Amino acid sequence: MFCHLFPRRFQAFSLSIVALLMCGHFSTTSAQNVFFVPHDATFDIGNSGASHYLFNWETFSNVQDPTLHLVVGRTYTFRRTSGSHPFAITDDTLGVTGTDGSFSRTGTNIPTLEPAADFTANPSPTTDVIQWTPTNDDIGRYYYTCTVPSHFGMTGSIVVDGALKGDVDLSGVVDFSDIPPFISVLQSGVFQHEADCDCSGEVDFADIPAFIGFLQGQ
Repeated sequence: MFCHLFPRRFQAFSLSIVALLMCGHFSTTSAQNVFFVPHDATFDIGNSGASHYLFNWETFSNVQDPTLHLVVGRTYTFRRTSGSHPFAITDDTLGVTGTDGSFSRTGTNIPTLEPAADFTANPSPTTDVIQWTPTNDDIGRYYYTCTVPSHFGMTGSIVVDGALKGDVDLSGVVDFSDIPPFISVLQSGVFQHEADCDCSGEVDFADIPAFIGFLQGQ
């Protein structure tokens, strides 16, 4: 339906996006241990000894210390499933080294978000969970870690993205009308923040899965 707007080499690409959208609900998308979750989700969190947390949600099983991109306005539940290693969400002052999927905490100071009880999920068999619906004020980077001071490796990252990520036409909503301008940005190579759906700092074909996820998450 949009083929007349774009050069021939983008026609198949445009149609492929529409076809993917019609195939069913796109939920989590991922790349290099970074996962984009543009909808409500519950994370069941196990562990590999005192080395790593293991995340389970939807079709993903035992993902080791992932970086999670969450979206403003969606509700996320974090639930511990084994009998040790309290899970806490901290602010970005937590000292860490490493990269996505292999962060390590560098000290024993754990700046848990306040109120701390709301951002700490104690181990099972309790029913204690973290349930978080980020707002625009929460946009930014966070970390999660085990509150046992010596468990440095049980650390990962959470990034809260604005609700309008993918709103390439700046209409205030993310919908099918964003497909033509998204393709246009890809074609032109001119950076646009709203089209940088995987938060890589550039707009390229790697943004396609996350863009589709944001469309289906609305």
